[in-house]
Amino acid sequence: RLVPGGPADKSGLLSPADRIIGVGQSNTNIVDILGWKLEKVVELIRGPKGSTVFLEIKPNKQGPSKVIHIKRDKVELEDRASKSDIIWQPTTGSDNKDTIPIGVISIPTFYADFKGQQEGKKNYRRTSVDVKNLLKDLNNSEIQGLIIDLRNNGGGSLQEANHVLGLFIKEGPTVQVRDSLNRIDLHRDRDARTSYNGPLVVLVNRLSASASEIFAGAVQDYQRGLVVGSRTFGKGTVQALRKLSNGHLKFTQLKFYRISGASNQHLGIVPDIEFPSIYDFDEVGESAQENALTWDTIKPAKFQIYSRIREFAPKLRQLHLERIPNDPDFQYLTSQVNLFKKLSQKETISLNEKERREELNKNQFSQLEIENKRRKLKNLPIYKTVEEMENADEEKESKDNDKLVNDSDAELRESGAILVDLIQMSNANIAGSHQSANTALMP
Repeated sequence: RLVPGGPADKSGLLSPADRIIGVGQSNTNIVDILGWKLEKVVELIRGPKGSTVFLEIKPNKQGPSKVIHIKRDKVELEDRASKSDIIWQPTTGSDNKDTIPIGVISIPTFYADFKGQQEGKKNYRRTSVDVKNLLKDLNNSEIQGLIIDLRNNGGGSLQEANHVLGLFIKEGPTVQVRDSLNRIDLHRDRDARTSYNGPLVVLVNRLSASASEIFAGAVQDYQRGLVVGSRTFGKGTVQALRKLSNGHLKFTQLKFYRISGASNQHLGIVPDIEFPSIYDFDEVGESAQENALTWDTIKPAKFQIYSRIREFAPKLRQLHLERIPNDPDFQYLTSQVNLFKKLSQKETISLNEKERREELNKNQFSQLEIENKRRKLKNLPIYKTVEEMENADEEKESKDNDKLVNDSDAELRESGAILVDLIQMSNANIAGSHQSANTALMP
């Protein structure tokens, strides 16, 4: 994964699950690092601030290897901070004419300025305070729904994940932690105050892990909102390092469980509405690790659900499946996933150079066809060559990297559409029963 706000993340040239196969200090002197120890590779990649490192990568999305360059820099906490935006989402059946404001908060990691905390600073930087302030601004903008984007969020501070969850629920249990002696420690939100009480969707993907899974799992268990996206990483354990006379011993000391009693380990969080994933579950995720601990359950904690939102899921899933064939960006995502799976299932490659080059050219042409199909449906100019497509992609990624909401972000846009369906379905349910505005979504 990428460190949020880091030089690689900002460059837009490197994606999660890409493979680094070569490292150099210039474009003409790339060292093949296959088979090297990790610490030796890290030594090559690290360097003075402002200098440039050249990486030869094998893209996760398949295709030939390529060399990219990244300018080394420090990772500032500000660059890793949560951000918000508003998207104007069309209502169902309005032909994109009628729109409603949907808030989006992206949390790249559950961070905290631990140094500031240790120094006793009252206003040290942390996720929960930042998200609370963002929610205040979004509430002032009269949003009608909210998306919490946890894609690629690898976790971070459990305490901050707990506090952020508390902004959406009244007091109650948030996660259970079991130690090696089978003792259960129940973490709770003890503050009855909330910062947002409206319709909620949590967007996750395969790289959402650890604290992200705790947050998403609790939202799902409380039925406080819907979880959409692809199945999460499945990181439900805590490891520690113990120094030995020769090296270190890494051992598991704790295991996380949802308030429903289900483990986050191995299985991860299964979304209420699943999207196709570009990541190979056999290679990315806790279940891909050798000897990973299995999924299990313990006794559930006592908690009260917030709604019957899960009853809406089958209809929402149906509306989602009816909508995506007409969404060029979502169809592009689906086609990319299908091509990726097809290439991943191939168990042999030719050692004949001519045949291998023909095979690579064929794969690149398939990518070009998929992209041009999307562009044609969106009335955009088509690319004539693979090179033109690749150069345009790199330029677009660099320009779009600082944007929170991109027009081509199919997962985020579809999450907004699902949220609108939920709002309209809830309103119809309310109108039919003559109840108050939030009864179907809140207690």
